[in-house]
Amino acid sequence: MKITLVIAIAAIAATALASDLIVADHRVWYEPWRSVTGPLVHATWPHLLRDVGLVLILGFAYERKLAHAWPWIVGLGLALPPIAVVASGDAGYYGLSGLAYAMLAAALAYETSRHPALIPIAIVFAFKVVYEAAAGPDATATSILPRGAWLALGPHVHQAPIAHLAGALGGLLGISHTAFRRPRRSRSSPAPRPTPA
Repeated sequence: MKITLVIAIAAIAATALASDLIVADHRVWYEPWRSVTGPLVHATWPHLLRDVGLVLILGFAYERKLAHAWPWIVGLGLALPPIAVVASGDAGYYGLSGLAYAMLAAALAYETSRHPALIPIAIVFAFKVVYEAAAGPDATATSILPRGAWLALGPHVHQAPIAHLAGALGGLLGISHTAFRRPRRSRSSPAPRPTPA
């Protein structure tokens, strides 16, 4: 859980500092580090607690199980959401929700590969993410819930469902890259014998 814990601590520090040097906004195109550092900054403390909580829960559950792909899942889950949001015309992106969606998509892919009965849940998740990205921030599933402090993102900050879609795609890309790797032969196992022709 090392990577997940580092991300959580960095998000707390970045939100406390709220440094303009790391925010993901239009400068992401010529200052590319912002695509990875920007999601660490959160608009409000409840926003930070919600996102870090999700990331820690998913990281605790899956970082070890998906150790081979976890750096890819986290890297793509951090970088793709702010790029998608800024490319869509929004002023900037705050928060780790895109990373949480990357982790959740990877976790669902992992679990459905072992338990096909969970495929309907993965389909509902995919439908939700695509629907919300197409319909925009006012049509998200969370908009049916009362808007209390737990959902407040601050003034002039709104949900970015395109970031959730980008994060989910990043999680799937992150976990799928390992499907194309050749299995390594251990040094202790002998080389396969050639078959006679």
